[in-house]
Amino acid sequence: MDQPTNGSGSDKLHDNTAQATDEQLARLRSMIGKRVDIKDSPYLSEVTRDSARRWACATENRSRPYLVEDYARASPHKTLIGSRTMLYAFSRLSIGHRGGLTGVHLMFGGTHWRSKGPVKLGQSISPDVTPKDLVDLSSRFAESNFKQISALDFKTIDVVSVVESDPLGFCMERTKVKEKGKYNCLEFKQYTRADIYEIVDRITQPEVGTDG
Repeated sequence: MDQPTNGSGSDKLHDNTAQATDEQLARLRSMIGKRVDIKDSPYLSEVTRDSARRWACATENRSRPYLVEDYARASPHKTLIGSRTMLYAFSRLSIGHRGGLTGVHLMFGGTHWRSKGPVKLGQSISPDVTPKDLVDLSSRFAESNFKQISALDFKTIDVVSVVESDPLGFCMERTKVKEKGKYNCLEFKQYTRADIYEIVDRITQPEVGTDG
């Protein structure tokens, strides 16, 4: 299994003039279809009452199957379940493989989730992670801009697949942006005390999600 690289330790890590090399791109393309792994321990490894509840509350999706045990037992699943998005916490690679282009700006773009079964209470889950594609999206804004797509299969300890996902991210050179000086004259937003109170009010009165 290949180990993901992120260019850490390089003196180019924060260099806005860093550019992708043919050698780096060839290495990334050679990883397509090969499973990658990571040594770091995940934040979560098992679906528990606490982890399901905390994720539901943190994401403002307080659906009853995640929180109300009597309701969950009467459901087709017969138990509490967790949101499939809580699987983001089950591996640092849950957002897909990133890296391989030292110093080039990396951005997470989102995930397409596909449920194959419920994320049930008590399940220990981990993903198989495979780089899927590297798409050239070069433009006038970014001389080189590549979309990295991974394929993930989240499986239980019994090797039962519960969720598949296709996370994507972008590797963008910032040389052209720097040359244009687009961000040379930034104006900082000034907040009044009333503005801050309004923001706090919105945060403390969230909309509650619907049952799912």
